[in-house]
Amino acid sequence: MYICNCNGLNERAVERAIAEGASTTGEVYRALGCKPQCARCVPDVLERLRAHRNARSAVPTIDFDLGDMAVAS
Repeated sequence: MYICNCNGLNERAVERAIAEGASTTGEVYRALGCKPQCARCVPDVLERLRAHRNARSAVPTIDFDLGDMAVAS
């Protein structure tokens, strides 16, 4: 599905830019080598950024406390 008709950006391109580290709308457009023209796509890009952020925060992280364990040599 196209997100930005002005620049011909589809969902995959936007998702890829986000997965590669873009965390703002400006970063998404820069990563894709363009900028919003009519700005109708900005809410869709923001929605995908929020979804990505929420998905990342929903993944549990595991911290290992190795305490005073010695590293084998």
